[in-house]
Amino acid sequence: FVRLIDDGWGLWGGTVEKLKELLTFMNSRSPSINFTLEYTCPKNCEEKGQPDHECNDFLNYLDMKMFIDSTGQIQTDLYRKPHTKTQYLRPDSAHPRHVTANIPKSLVHRIARICSVPGSRELRLEELKQRLLERGYRPAQLNEALQFGLSLDREEAINKVSREDRVSQRVRYTTTYDPKMPDLPPILIKNWKVMVDTDQRLKKAFPAPPMVCLRRGKNLGEMLIRSKLPKLPSQTKTRAGTGHLGTGFRSCRGG
Repeated sequence: FVRLIDDGWGLWGGTVEKLKELLTFMNSRSPSINFTLEYTCPKNCEEKGQPDHECNDFLNYLDMKMFIDSTGQIQTDLYRKPHTKTQYLRPDSAHPRHVTANIPKSLVHRIARICSVPGSRELRLEELKQRLLERGYRPAQLNEALQFGLSLDREEAINKVSREDRVSQRVRYTTTYDPKMPDLPPILIKNWKVMVDTDQRLKKAFPAPPMVCLRRGKNLGEMLIRSKLPKLPSQTKTRAGTGHLGTGFRSCRGG
């Protein structure tokens, strides 16, 4: 198993010439691998003004725009590619309600982690609100998510959250999701309580209520289009009792 990394970011303490020499060396190691490089120019850039050179004071890496401010600190802002389409999951799609309900909050949390410059968070949150409104989300739901994003402390938001494992000992009830199905967790909890109250021995085997796991059902495309072509009828079958190879088609006989 080999993991391929196609994007990387780092700090360079040498000159631009040495950095380009490193890039040339990396591209000389294997003819099938080609590395490209983007870098911010130093303040006294010697290539400034040349026709084939464009001085950059920022770098776009994944979904972040990074730059160094006047105090020498690295700052980050949200970055979107110019032609990126807004394709967030619509709230009226055939998904469990909690999935679409958590999308605005998770996107707001992402902005709070990335935006380090005062004022940029408010701007990116307002842009996010407009994109989600275009996807059919309710204004009241988005306003609540934006207020949550504005109240987040960035230092706490960027810390890794360690969650307690509460599901490893639970039995998983797996079923295919359907928008018409009832709310399953309360039903399972109710029957689990009846079961363990009736027989205390079952509480050792089922110390907690079963956890509902929903699998995705077939979408319209999968219903209309087969992912595999049907097998062709075999044309090499032997005719019964004759020892001859058949063609798989009926023959016409006159008379």
